[in-house]
Amino acid sequence: MRVTFSVKGKSIILYVLHLKSERGGNESDMRRIAQASIARRNMLPDLYVGKPIIIAGDLNDYRGQPAIKRLRGLDDIYSDFIETGQAKYFEKDKLDTRWTYQYQGTRNQIDHILLSEGVASLCKPKGIHTRTINHRNKKASDHNALVVTIELK
Repeated sequence: MRVTFSVKGKSIILYVLHLKSERGGNESDMRRIAQASIARRNMLPDLYVGKPIIIAGDLNDYRGQPAIKRLRGLDDIYSDFIETGQAKYFEKDKLDTRWTYQYQGTRNQIDHILLSEGVASLCKPKGIHTRTINHRNKKASDHNALVVTIELK
């Protein structure tokens, strides 16, 4: 899904994605990378002209894994997106909360919010803050919510 909205007179493009789950082994991994490739291909014209873009959703891949690298452009010439799940965007005493999904006792971040350099340029210095919300009602979702707050200039 692609949505364009305005904040403080600036248009920002939001892509909401739900990529293929890991269930299914290598074939699922390849499908997830293919989905990330299609999404990136659609974003490139806007990235080339510096438009602010946010990617958010259940990307079903961990930080630094192939689908995330593809979306961010890390397997291309250079990175176009900031991974807000990096430790530097969390408060130091909240680093143990950097996960959104737990499976068989292992916690990982599979839900992501990625910000283009165009969005980062609209933010105040140190104006990107990330946190997760560990909700108690697992009937609503089996994922913790990932929240990114950006402070615009």
